[in-house]
Amino acid sequence: AREAEAKGDLTMAESCLSQAISANPKLSEAWSNRASFHYRHGNYKEALSDCDSALRLNPAGLEDWINRGSQDKYISDEAEVCFLYYIYIILILYIKNFYIK
Repeated sequence: AREAEAKGDLTMAESCLSQAISANPKLSEAWSNRASFHYRHGNYKEALSDCDSALRLNPAGLEDWINRGSQDKYISDEAEVCFLYYIYIILILYIKNFYIK
């Protein structure tokens, strides 16, 4: 997918990412990779959907929360944006206290 994207073949890149999801739909990284692809190319609705799928599979996925947070400006529901930032802050504090010593 990365090689195809680097060559400008976005259709092939997206197809590769979608095939990875089809092969293992419970792999949060596959959803996260496609979300990042969509975000880079301005497909924000698709990026949000894929981020949400990744987070359902791996709620502690810090990168997924960061990706999700970077897309908050495309969410029209202010309450959802506040909730997402609240969760993001909780995760940061948790990681700092239990994983970074």
